[in-house]
Amino acid sequence: MSLDENEEDYWGSSKVKKKVNIFDDSVTVEAASDLAKFQKSLADDDDDDGIGFGDDPSSSIQSLSISQGQSLPSQTRTSRDTGFKTPSAGPSQPRPRFEPQIAPPQRPLPSHMTHSRSRSDVMVSSMGKMSLAQSPSTPGYKMDSEPDLSTVLGSNEQRQTNRPALSRQEQEIEYLKQKLQQAENAIGTAKLKVEETIKRMIMGQPYALEQYKSKEEKLALLDKAIDTHDGNAIIASVVFMKRTLKDGIFNLELLRRPEAVDQYLAYLKAHYNLNEYSHMLEKAHAAGNNKNVHGMLNRAEELAMFKYKQAVTVDDPSAKIQRVKGCLQAHFETTPGLEHDCGLLQQQISLLQRQRPVDVGDEMMEKEGKHIVFNQMPRKASIINMPVITTLYYCCLYHYEDGENLLSSPAGIRKEHQLTEKQFIWTAIKARARLRKWTDIEDMCRTKGFFGTKMRCVIGFDKVAFILNNAGAPQKEVSKYLMLVDDVEKRLELAKKFSCHHAAIETYRAQRDKQGLQMFIQKLKPNSEEWFIANGALQDKTVKWKT
Repeated sequence: MSLDENEEDYWGSSKVKKKVNIFDDSVTVEAASDLAKFQKSLADDDDDDGIGFGDDPSSSIQSLSISQGQSLPSQTRTSRDTGFKTPSAGPSQPRPRFEPQIAPPQRPLPSHMTHSRSRSDVMVSSMGKMSLAQSPSTPGYKMDSEPDLSTVLGSNEQRQTNRPALSRQEQEIEYLKQKLQQAENAIGTAKLKVEETIKRMIMGQPYALEQYKSKEEKLALLDKAIDTHDGNAIIASVVFMKRTLKDGIFNLELLRRPEAVDQYLAYLKAHYNLNEYSHMLEKAHAAGNNKNVHGMLNRAEELAMFKYKQAVTVDDPSAKIQRVKGCLQAHFETTPGLEHDCGLLQQQISLLQRQRPVDVGDEMMEKEGKHIVFNQMPRKASIINMPVITTLYYCCLYHYEDGENLLSSPAGIRKEHQLTEKQFIWTAIKARARLRKWTDIEDMCRTKGFFGTKMRCVIGFDKVAFILNNAGAPQKEVSKYLMLVDDVEKRLELAKKFSCHHAAIETYRAQRDKQGLQMFIQKLKPNSEEWFIANGALQDKTVKWKT
């Protein structure tokens, strides 16, 4: 059997659709046009594109050109599928043999050589009135000068590549949109009952409050949340009402429900919404005398304390004085049960009025260098806005001798602010010990009586010795006050702790404790002053030592 016969058998038994050769010499132009229209209708009915010799989809541009009545060259044509020329086969000529040729992979085929029929139609329609003379099937067509389909339309891969990466915020937005969609799908379009919505709130399931439009439904939602005693449900209901109701209706209905007021105030305070918090407190305070409001909680004291905290946040002393005075008159003096707090605010105002002129005057004297104490111990900070004890310590340090009629007088501060004797003595001794004024300290501990003067101190001489030792006083001064401590055991303990050897030796001698003194001498440095004094006391024959 010849090769031509084998080929005829192959094409006869093959599943590949056998096409009529419209390029035969025997086929006229009219017949070719009819065949082209028939093939086009078959291609429209068939979902699969035609298969060429190179197993590539055949183009419909060729059939389009034939159907429009344009003639194509019959001698030679360029195959877009295989890339070689084939002569036209007449009826008397044998069918040429087509052997598959593999194109070298130097350059990928242009997109117009591999597109399907549908893509060809899109390309033709998008290119407008493109002449068929510029078609890829026309002889003399330059492949390099023709833009491919990816250039005209743009491929999906390029659009994906040129797409900027989503930022973290955009990713979060997309995630929240998905969650919102899931929540809406879970809830559905049916309107839920109030009990079901409250149950979803408590269980942490998706819920929607926008489905409740009327005032009665919103109030029923709040009342049901109050009945469950769940704070989150109450806050969600209150915030929803605040957003969807008028302020007058919202305030009136909320003030009728003390539990909701408590939760809402705590919510505002936790979120530092102080303006709304103050406004709500004022509404509650103003509604106290309204007969239409029942079950109102007493918020007068809470409002007064909140206004006071806002008043003392000002740093300027003049402005702070005015604001504290206004708070005192508007809230504390008009509220029963705050009488004691009124006295404290009055003392604070008096202290602020005292601190400012003293601080300004001392600052001027320090700059001029007129007062020697400012050169000896310069000021480290201003006393404005300082507590009363700090102010007393400052005045005892720089104005200890001022008269009681002056603003800087320590005695005047003690009297004005009703300080106790222990508070005054403790603070004054610490201030004078820092300046090493031992005489002033001794005068404060000396009192006059019917039988003359005697040493007395309300804070205890052990506290005086402790203060002097911390201030670096000489052992002689510390021992003088240690010897005035009545408790012997405590006196010996403090003497050893403060290294006051003279006080310890005199205590052993007064107690006639020879054994204790001998043990104490062993701890002293040999041939030191304390060692000689202790040995001299041990050899004193006038002392009757205990056996």
